[in-house]
Formats: sequence, structure tokens, C-alpha cells
Amino acid sequence: RGRSVYWGRERNAVGGRKVEKRMVASGSVKVHLRLHYYADHGSYLVAVGPDRAFGADDVNNALRLTCGEGGYWHGSTDIQLGPQHPDDRCVYKYVVVWPHKKRYEAVQTVRYMSLRGLKDGDVIESHDSFRAPNSNVFVTTCFTEAIFGPRGLTKLDSMLGDKGIANNWRIRGKGIRSVASLNKSLADSTGVVPTSSGSDLVAVRFVVLVPRLHHGHTVHITGEHEVLGKWNPDSKVHMLNLGQHLYGVVLYLPRAELEFEYKYAIYDEKDNLIFREKGTPRRMNPPTEPTCRFYNIDETFEYKNAWKGAGVAVPVFSLRSNESMGVGEFFDLHKLVDWCMSVGFQLIQILPVNDTGMDPSPYSANSVFALHPIYLRISEVAAAAYAEANSGGGGLGGMLRRAGQKSPGLKSPADRTAKVPEDLTQEINATVALLNKAEGVEYGTVLTAKLKLLERIYRDTWSSTAASVEFRSWWSKNMDWLPAYACWKALLETEDEWNFTLWDDDVKSVPKMIDEKSPY
Repeated sequence: RGRSVYWGRERNAVGGRKVEKRMVASGSVKVHLRLHYYADHGSYLVAVGPDRAFGADDVNNALRLTCGEGGYWHGSTDIQLGPQHPDDRCVYKYVVVWPHKKRYEAVQTVRYMSLRGLKDGDVIESHDSFRAPNSNVFVTTCFTEAIFGPRGLTKLDSMLGDKGIANNWRIRGKGIRSVASLNKSLADSTGVVPTSSGSDLVAVRFVVLVPRLHHGHTVHITGEHEVLGKWNPDSKVHMLNLGQHLYGVVLYLPRAELEFEYKYAIYDEKDNLIFREKGTPRRMNPPTEPTCRFYNIDETFEYKNAWKGAGVAVPVFSLRSNESMGVGEFFDLHKLVDWCMSVGFQLIQILPVNDTGMDPSPYSANSVFALHPIYLRISEVAAAAYAEANSGGGGLGGMLRRAGQKSPGLKSPADRTAKVPEDLTQEINATVALLNKAEGVEYGTVLTAKLKLLERIYRDTWSSTAASVEFRSWWSKNMDWLPAYACWKALLETEDEWNFTLWDDDVKSVPKMIDEKSPY
């Protein structure tokens, strides 16, 4: 364990560095899919993906599966090997099709069949499980970065290390060799030494989706086969982190021994067993195709208990406080977070906060990127802008860098607000007092007042902000949407016609419009 075994690749020393070359195979392989799924009457399943064999992402032309006994669906096709699969991956997903609707697998994780190490004429069989959307929500950043977060542990980087033991079907591209050499390679890569003998070996690739995994925890496979440790928790097989909460490993087993029970298990950072999967063990059976020597098992971890969490759903505009200006603001979320922690809540769900212009509906977004300025706390924007501008720190660029934290060298709120012009401070305070008297949110009045104050801050501090490293970095990272959106907002204020399709300028004019010599 810990040694790298590169399968199907060459490594040469050039100028003191190791340069990796990947050999691109040609020809085709026969693929057999098998999926257990109880479909409603009148529906059927297809496998769809970018490859032409899977319909080139067109469900209507996808590989249609046939339903057999016990709810097992199956289908076969030929996959062409070559440069059309640059990562040696054949990506696909299952779709349930009714006459007037479709149900797709969860999109948070990518299902793929590894083609690395395969040659012309090979036969691969994949037994898959349908990835339901309700379990894949746990691989979103809300859970992976917060609820199941680091807890002081270093985040595991799924992109580090060699993926050969989980994605390559052959060792060093020489095909399935003798049991002795396979056992040695397996021992080098996993620490497990199988003792079985026989020439009819099958490469079995186990892949499991583990959606609820805490940082620092690892995934293993254990079972009654001697390669899997005979249920000994100290002799399990470690599975490699493939990213997107997928874990995998390739094992080489004689076909006669492909009937055994197994389970997936989770261990902590000290290699202590946390728990195995719930229920009866899984049952491994030989591939249905007698010529298959490459066997893909794609599954989802079975937890003992359903995850339960409590939280609150609230629109940001309703989080009004004495400090906010007539409407709930981003800064008010801090108080909501503190309250949720005090009562043991784990989730906060808010309505969309994207820019909707003068439309008060949070569902009428003008952009999927731009946030609404109505949720800004004007006093904080002013304090950051003027303090940093006067100290040469780069205006609002400093605020972008600190994301709301105190400025270096400014020890208190009083220090920060001391830089704000007195007349602006008085106007901000008066506006807060006036707008907070309203029982409800006076949307148009609040937005107009805030934009007026923001324009004043912009005129006073823009030159220092534009020159800051932080602002230029932020601008460059958002170039794919920000220039066009800024132009659209500017034109929206000057054009009499609201329907932008009738304007003289369109998105192709953006480079010319944002030029320094442009009249805009």
C-alpha cells in the first residue's frame, strides 16, 4: 500500500523529469449493461451519453434496455476505442422514459465506464444501480463542506495519487497475466495477497457512491473471499477516492470464485471501523456473459439509518434588524446563523438572492451570477470603501479580499466609520431610521435609496478601487459574464425600450462597448 502501479502507460525520464505517455487503443469493445430497477407500467429505460452508441446525448436515440426477470434490465452495444474518449471514460446515465415525461439519474456525480487498458475485441459487463436524486443531494457542497465538513481535519484531495488500481483493467498494458504476477501487483497496490490459483481470471472493478462521508473517513470493501479479508476488519481492501464521492478498486479473481458475500465499510482517520453497510451482505455473482473478463460493479452505499436534520427556510428580505435599511440584508444572516446554532439547527434555506432589478419577485432573476444590491449593508460598504481608499489599501478591493472581515489595522467599527464623510454617515443613518418605520418592505423605495447612496460611494472611491489588485483579480475571474451584464444594466437605464431584443447593440458589441474610449 502506498506504491504506485501504472497500468497501460509508459513513463520515461526526460531531462530529469518523468514524462507520462498514455497509449491510445483502437478497435471496439462489446459492452453489456445490467440494471435492477422496478419501472412503472408503460415506461422503459435507456442508457444515454456522449458516445454515439448511447445516442450522442439524445434520449430518443439512446440505447434502449430490455426488461427481464426480477426487474433486471439489460442491453448491449459496441463502444469504439480511441481519441474520442480522451480520459478513457465512457460516460452515460440511465433515464426512465414515459410517453410524456422522463426521469433522469442524479447529475451530481458522473457515471462512467473505464476503458483504460481495454483492447479490440474485449468484452466488458457492468452491473449498475440507479442513482436516485434523493441520495445525491448529500454530495452537494452544503453537506460536503459544512454539515459533513472538515472538523479540523485536512480535506482529502481526490485528485492526488495514481488512479490505476481503480480505473485500469490491465497491468502495464500486457493483459491478464499469471496468477503469481497478478498477486504480486495486487499486493504492491493494496497490501492484499490472494492465494487462489487458476488461469481464467476476471478483472472486477468495484465502484461505490458514498454520499454521506465525513472528512478524513475512508471507504473499504470487506467480505468472505480471502482477497477481501474473510470479514476480518483488519484485512479489508482500501478503495481509492475517484472524486465526486466515488470510490473504486480493481481486483483480479478466478471466475470459479466469483460467488461470495461482501459489504462496503467506512473507517475513520485512525483506521477504526465506523460501520458497515446495513442489512444482509451483497452477493457477488459471475458475469452473465461467459466471454466477459472485465466486470464492472457500480453501486451506492447502503446506510443503516436515514440522515435527519432540522433547519429553517426564510427569505433574506424578511430578516430585518435595527441595523438594516428597511429590508433584510446579507449581514443579517450572521444573526440567523448564530440563532440556528444556539437551537441546534443544521440547515438554512433562503429564497434566491439574484439581481431582479425593480421586480420584487426573487424568482425573476436577471442573472444567475449577479446578486441583488438591495441586500447590501450600505454602512459596511461605505466603511470599507472609504477606509481602504484613504489608507491606500485599494478601496472596495479590500472588501472583496476580506469578505466582510475587519480591515488590517482597523481595530473597531469606530475606526472604520471615521473615514466616511460626515454628511454621508448622517444620510445613511437617516435613511435607515426612515425606512425601518415601514411595517412591510417598501421594495421600490428601499432599492432607489440604496442605489443613490451606492452611486455616491462609487464616485468618491472608484479610482482607488479600480487600481487595486483585489478588484482586478475579481474582475478577471468573472470576465465570462460580468462585462456583458454591466453593459446590459447600463443600457437598461438609458434605453427607452425595455425589450433588449429591439436594441441597436447586442452581446457581440460588448468588447467595443467596454473599451476605455467607448461613450458608455
